Amino acid sequence: MIKHIKHYLNAEDNNVEINPVLLSYYDSNIEDEFKKYYFKSSLIPLRFSLIFGLFFYLIFAVVDYIIIPEFVKQFYSIRFLYVAPITILVVALSYRANFYKWWQQGIVTIIIVATSGILIMPIISPETIEVNHFSGIILLMFYCFILVRLRFIWATMASLSMLALYFIASYFFSDISQHTLIINTFMLLTAFFLGMLSSYQIELSRRKEFLNRKLIKEEKEKVKKINSLLESKIENRNNKLLIEVKQHQIAEEKLEEDLIEKRNLVQELFHRTKNNMQIISSILNVNKSRIKDELSIQLIDNVNSKIRVMSLVQDKLYESNDLSKVNLGEYFDDILDFQNYRYLKRNFNISVKFDYDDIETLIDTAVPLGLIFEELISNIYIHAFPNNRFGSIEVALRKNETDEIIISIDDDGVGLDKSIDINNLETFGLLNAMSLIEYQLKGRYELNLEKGVHWKIYIKEELYQRRI
Repeated sequence: MIKHIKHYLNAEDNNVEINPVLLSYYDSNIEDEFKKYYFKSSLIPLRFSLIFGLFFYLIFAVVDYIIIPEFVKQFYSIRFLYVAPITILVVALSYRANFYKWWQQGIVTIIIVATSGILIMPIISPETIEVNHFSGIILLMFYCFILVRLRFIWATMASLSMLALYFIASYFFSDISQHTLIINTFMLLTAFFLGMLSSYQIELSRRKEFLNRKLIKEEKEKVKKINSLLESKIENRNNKLLIEVKQHQIAEEKLEEDLIEKRNLVQELFHRTKNNMQIISSILNVNKSRIKDELSIQLIDNVNSKIRVMSLVQDKLYESNDLSKVNLGEYFDDILDFQNYRYLKRNFNISVKFDYDDIETLIDTAVPLGLIFEELISNIYIHAFPNNRFGSIEVALRKNETDEIIISIDDDGVGLDKSIDINNLETFGLLNAMSLIEYQLKGRYELNLEKGVHWKIYIKEELYQRRI
């Protein structure tokens, strides 16, 4: 039976053992918890049951007045001076804090007092015992087991007291027949055992409910502790992440400062390089004024022109956000402006057209391309249009689908003799330009001498690796 009760209570996993006779836990702490839980859940229904009982007690008083009016004073004295005051007193005391300690005993007292009151009435009016007051004992037993929230053990004790009082009253103070006594006893015992069974099952279900609530509460506490632990770990992790983020921010700020410093240093280097080139150019110009030989003057002008071309790159890099690349179209456009200004006194009748794509290239590629471009444009200005001849120069800068940079330079000037071997020219400038194309830039060129001179140069864009 103990195993059956354990299984019903779902208590095996919780190591909760219960006394199957008294319906109490062997663990006194759990039993105390159950008593407190049972009291709190029973207090309001108990008050309602007591008030409900008083209401029906009043109805029975009206019945007394109708059935046996000659005993009304005696019966009312029992009802309203003996039973009802004790019940009202218990209801009033239920609002006190210490009611928890003796509430079961108080209800048992009410049951015994009510039973004694019912049994005193037949003694005063013997002829009514077999009809009205026996039924009152049955109702009171039902009230004891079901309505007033008595625990099984206390309800059983109260009902046994009722039976004992009934047998004493019937045997010593009543002339009830033996046949009637046997029938009444059978009925009372039947009601008693049915009431015991009902009370047992009711308390058993309430103990199961208590254990379930206790288990849920414990699980909630466990979950709460786990959540608290997880929150603590998350908070610690978040704090670590915040520290790491702060460290990364400091490192990024430091890196940014280093990059700015590096940029400033590189820009300063470009600026100083340009200044040094200007100093060299100035020195050459000073010496040029002392030279009378035309060939030497021409050589100095060519060197100055190439220094200017290289210093234009420094200007572009100094102004750019990218310290490794220059816009090739803008760079060539500046070279064209410089050459046009340089040779303006020779010929006003030359028109220049320049069409270019937006192409950026590394400085390692841009500088030799600038020198090549300057040499070819200078040759056009010097040789293609003698005697102020009218003419045009067309320049195009493109990139094809294989990422080759294509530079086209066309003029409609006097051109070159087709019988000339371009590879055996004695002109140092052109030889240097072709050498830069083939050997330094790993490119190729095409030359067409039909109706002027037409150059087409092909250079791989990603010839060098980025260094800054």
